[in-house]
Amino acid sequence: MNTSSKKIETSKVLVPINTSELTSGAVSVIGAPLVTKLEHRQSTSLGPNAIRRAIEEVFALFSSSSNKTIEDLDTGTKRVLNPEFCMNDLGDLPSSLDKKSIVELFALLSEKNVAPVILGGAREIGSWCSEAVSELDQDCAIVHITPSISASDSLAGTATFFIGVNGLIPAKAWRQTKNHNHTCVSADQIHEMGTTGTSELLLAFLKEQKRVFWHIDVSAVDTGHAAGTPTINIGGLDPEQILDILDQVSVHTRFAGCALTNVAPVFDKRGLSEYFAAEALSRVIAPVLWDRVEP
Repeated sequence: MNTSSKKIETSKVLVPINTSELTSGAVSVIGAPLVTKLEHRQSTSLGPNAIRRAIEEVFALFSSSSNKTIEDLDTGTKRVLNPEFCMNDLGDLPSSLDKKSIVELFALLSEKNVAPVILGGAREIGSWCSEAVSELDQDCAIVHITPSISASDSLAGTATFFIGVNGLIPAKAWRQTKNHNHTCVSADQIHEMGTTGTSELLLAFLKEQKRVFWHIDVSAVDTGHAAGTPTINIGGLDPEQILDILDQVSVHTRFAGCALTNVAPVFDKRGLSEYFAAEALSRVIAPVLWDRVEP
């Protein structure tokens, strides 16, 4: 596993670099410390660095393997690290960022064939990323793991799949989702049908897509499991449910990027919210992280 163009040190996963050093085919981590006035419990500006620390811990386990192979002791599945995998840290965008900043960033990274991993930051970051993807790449589908849907999430001409929706949805956003034939699987439906049924629906969607951008809103997790978000989600998904769904589908996609949003670490002293974000990232990034998977 590499960061920048250099061999990784086992103690360091994310290495700050300049944009001129970007490597084609790499994954670049960018912080987006956005806070909005609408947040009931503010501190998402601290989210990017909290997620970075969790990524360091999760990915260091992979890179420290002497034979670059990770074995699941429960299933016996072996995953062999891709020796060409490259992940860079470009630092943070200014806290005053807006949608235009995200679009410009995505355009730059697209020219260099680099997949963005955006660390939020408020929920709006996920919507702005969706709009940037839709504007720049009509062949890229979007998967939102989120309890909410905004009008800017459901975009005409962009294949979109929502997982974990819970609570009231604005009428305009719901009409757009239906009019654009986007798929929505609520938290209640997942509780009823289980993760296997959900994975089958998502896998059927993913197999028709050329590329996929993932938006993982950490508040999709029930607040009892991950309290470090600016909103309360009662009846949301368990972390294990989401990770199980991702485990079953992620290797079947071409990874185009990811946004991890709504981490407010001051409300989760255990750090489970940002750790879940890092674990989820390790799943969706699987197509470029692993060289092969051996049953």
